[in-house]
Amino acid sequence: MNKELWDKVEAFQLDKWTDEYGFVLRLAKENLWTKNFTALAILEYKKFMYLAATSNQMVSPSEIVDIVWHQHLIFTQSYNEFCKLLGKDIQHIPSTHNRSDYEKFRQAKELTTKLYNETFGEQPASIWEYSTMYDTLKLKKANKPPMSIIRSSVITFFVLIPFAFFVLRPVYIHISSTAFMFFFIFAFIAAIVLIQRYNQSKIYDIIKYNSSSSFIFDLHPYELLYLNHKDVKEGVIATFNELIEQRNIKIGAFKNIEYIHDKIIQNREQAIVLKELRDTDVRSYLQLIDILKRKTVFTNQKTSMQQLLDYLLMSNKFNQVLIVNILVLGGLTFLTLMRVIIGISRDKPILFISILTVVIALCAVGVIGSLMKIDIPKGITKFYSETIIPKKQKENWQWSYVLGGNTALEVSLLSLVILANTQYAEKSNLDSSSDSSSNSCSSDSGSSCGSDSSCGSSCGGCGGGGD
Repeated sequence: MNKELWDKVEAFQLDKWTDEYGFVLRLAKENLWTKNFTALAILEYKKFMYLAATSNQMVSPSEIVDIVWHQHLIFTQSYNEFCKLLGKDIQHIPSTHNRSDYEKFRQAKELTTKLYNETFGEQPASIWEYSTMYDTLKLKKANKPPMSIIRSSVITFFVLIPFAFFVLRPVYIHISSTAFMFFFIFAFIAAIVLIQRYNQSKIYDIIKYNSSSSFIFDLHPYELLYLNHKDVKEGVIATFNELIEQRNIKIGAFKNIEYIHDKIIQNREQAIVLKELRDTDVRSYLQLIDILKRKTVFTNQKTSMQQLLDYLLMSNKFNQVLIVNILVLGGLTFLTLMRVIIGISRDKPILFISILTVVIALCAVGVIGSLMKIDIPKGITKFYSETIIPKKQKENWQWSYVLGGNTALEVSLLSLVILANTQYAEKSNLDSSSDSSSNSCSSDSGSSCGSDSSCGSSCGGCGGGGD
């Protein structure tokens, strides 16, 4: 191995950290890659190009390395400088997919693996064995998207009502209203508790039992912050904190951000923040947050994490969890609704059972909605907090912020964050006060039930029971 050449290749910057949409950020955004996976793919691309430059025979990239190569070819100046550094003009030769080409590229792939193992050691499976980053999750794609399953379930729900009416009516008329109500209240509570535990367990398993080389085990702290808060501004706040610790910036007397220097810069996020401070006169914390959270270096967190969530939602394993939720919660809703319908057909009071049906239906919708929007991010966060962060927390302050939130911030920044959140809260209260005052209901309106009102001596309103 030519260590001197490799050190230069490894250190070669494909773009500047201050580029707001340079090579690296564009590569991540267009391919929906995470920050760490993008860095790994670029490193493997450099290794491949080193092999191409030092070998007298043809070498072949993986599909992911080829994506990086194609992107670099677009940045012609950077690519030409890279080839000059390598000492060889490396041409990209596309396959024509004929028989001779197939054999040529097969041999090149075998040679690449051999040279790589001799030079760098074992190839990372996530880059060299898979076609896309998301293939490392090894999740079979579902035949139907979740919303299609939900729509089909709703249609089936109403189609079954006429048939269930004739099947359940002879049974329901022999069950007392009181017994039915108590049984379904208990069943409903038990179902909610059990189904939530089931959901948490299954989602945890979907994340845990992946390929050990999967990118899901190597998320950046800022990406996990986005999963927790659904807002990229947490990454901006964390970057401010790093810059304060490094003495690049400080909080001024008027609660503004004051620029000091840019002699120490650890990552792209810091570079972009300092560039914004240098190039503009904006110093207000709130204004800076609003500007910076639109920068690609931060929005890429949202792009990659939303794609991850969508990919998990579209998996066959998730669909299995969703179907169990629909069968259990939809089944309870269906059985109570049938009680209402049968009660109406027998001219029985249905008030209480109708209320129970609405409550069960709303809770079913809430649980299924939470499963799709909240439970997966919570499952990923739980997995990280239990298995990954404890090993990394000492290496990186950012992980402490993921776990501890604002308590991990510098005191000066913490006071600013609290002040900003208070201002947001006050503004929200002012916006809603006019609406609440006009819609408030006086206690003298006479809408309450008087002490003389009575609900009857029996459990009327419980549907078509035998009472």
